[in-house]
Amino acid sequence: NMNLTKIKWLLLFPLRYIFLLFGKDWRTFYAIILNRQDRKLDISSIKRVKHDTNFWALDTGKQVKKLLVNKGLKKNHDFLDYGCGYGRMALPFIDYLNDNKYIGVDLSKVRVKLAKEYIASSTKKKSYKILLSLNQTMYSLVKEKSFDFILLYSVINHNPKSEVYKILKELKKHLKPS
Repeated sequence: NMNLTKIKWLLLFPLRYIFLLFGKDWRTFYAIILNRQDRKLDISSIKRVKHDTNFWALDTGKQVKKLLVNKGLKKNHDFLDYGCGYGRMALPFIDYLNDNKYIGVDLSKVRVKLAKEYIASSTKKKSYKILLSLNQTMYSLVKEKSFDFILLYSVINHNPKSEVYKILKELKKHLKPS
């Protein structure tokens, strides 16, 4: 099983370049990979998993929230979770922040759907946004809104260097000077 996983990942590299030949960018390619990988997941399968040790571990989100609070995150701050995935980071931040202060974005339509379901079933707060970012600029998603904090948890390590520069350049435009 481990060898099969390695083979699948090795095949992704030439597939990516074939994909680029047809004029598709990295984000579109990666979104297709994520959507395919997660296509069979549903909210009940996520909720059945033990949440303290796996990919959906809420404890990780709680630890990151605690770190950012120690670094100055306040309840009234505007917060962007770039690459919010299924929402494991979202829940602690949504519960901590004031209404309408959390926005999560992800390029996977499957993950955005799961995050919306997961978060809605796990918190009473209704004042947050989860947005699909594929083929969207940050400006098209949030207009001129700027954020006190922007979280990129497990995003940079899943992107090629050139894409990381694009992401950071775009997000810098939406980060408050302070």
